[in-house]
Amino acid sequence: MQILKHNDLKKAAEIIINGGVIIYPTDTIWGIGCDADNLDAVKRVIKMKGKREDANLIRLYPNIKSIGKELTALEKKYLNKKRTSVIIGGTAIRVIKTGWINKLLKHCKCPLVSTSANFHGQLPVQSWRQSLKLKPDAVIKGRKIYSNRPSKLIKIVNDKIEVLRE
Repeated sequence: MQILKHNDLKKAAEIIINGGVIIYPTDTIWGIGCDADNLDAVKRVIKMKGKREDANLIRLYPNIKSIGKELTALEKKYLNKKRTSVIIGGTAIRVIKTGWINKLLKHCKCPLVSTSANFHGQLPVQSWRQSLKLKPDAVIKGRKIYSNRPSKLIKIVNDKIEVLRE
């Protein structure tokens, strides 16, 4: 396992591109991430957390255009809000437009899976050291997390908004 600083974007991206799993500080909580399009890596994240095999995980993108599908005006509106994930077609999507995670997404050139760094049903870890028990390929440290609350999660159906997680 490697311990990286948040500004070591090239090394973190290399680990992700090669199918690795990282623990990293998001703008909300400590997260587990991997290439969202690498099925083996996604399965590993699900196993690390002890979740059901068919569990859905949030996908992070650097901008709305990179999502690559038609979006309604309402979906775009909520995807442009900070710390908000939107379920679109059964998949939770979140856009990170600024900061080091945006830079990491651009280095990887792929969406990232993002889920809380903890065993399923337990509270998220409070520090990078606590995350070591999950046995990722790398831990990215060096950023302070300010909220320790996961992102807001909403679902939009027929232009009606349902808040699933505040």
